[in-house]
Order: sequence, then C-alpha cells, then structure tokens
Amino acid sequence: ASVLYDKRKALAPADVNNIYGPAATLGLKSVTVPAELMLKTKGKSCLYIAGGGYYSGIFESRLDGEKIDMLSRGIDSTEYGLQWSLGGRLSSFYIELTRRYSLVPLSQGGMMPTVYNRSSLCSMGIFF
Repeated sequence: ASVLYDKRKALAPADVNNIYGPAATLGLKSVTVPAELMLKTKGKSCLYIAGGGYYSGIFESRLDGEKIDMLSRGIDSTEYGLQWSLGGRLSSFYIELTRRYSLVPLSQGGMMPTVYNRSSLCSMGIFF
C-alpha cells in the first residue's frame, strides 16, 4: 500500500465565459491513495503492469499562485478514478509510468468550466 503527495499544475481559462482568452495557472495539492492489482515477471529484476483505482483528497488550491477558496470556485475537494501503470525494476532501481483518468469533474459549475483530471506521471526510485 502507498500514499502519495501530489502537486499538480494546469492551465485553465481565466474567464469561464471566454475560454479562448488568457489562461491562468491552477495549482492543486492533494494526498492520493491508489489501489491496484499487479501482474509481474519473476525475479529481482522484473517488468510489471498494474491497474485499478485511486482516491485523492485535495487540500489546497491556487490560481496564478494565490490561494483560492475551493468551494467558491466550484472545485470539489475529493477526486477518484481509474489508473494503470507500466514499470520495471532492475536490481534496486525502478521506473514506472502511470496514467490517471478522473471519473468526477474537478469543478462543478461555479467560476470554473467543467473539466476532468487526466494525469501522466513518471516515477523513478531506489529500493533499500
């Protein structure tokens, strides 16, 4: 089991009524808990593929660097969806590519357009 700290940034329309106008940077901080089933090859060095779901609790949001109230902007503080991962391990080193697809919109009306989170992540690390 793992718990991940996410810090995401995305461009969003500054004015919901003019989606082709200037963009603003939306930043979110969250804690994510993935739940996946994994298929892997045998051995200390291996390849694997995994799939399942995830839950994220968003605890901070910023628009162009300034902290904003999520409720007034229509940003939901919970997110859940599906994800899949493809990775490999060579001795103590690993690399993993993950793709996430949110099943709920990030915003529900309010001052932001209805958008869904689609994330691509690359993780690298060392096992001790």
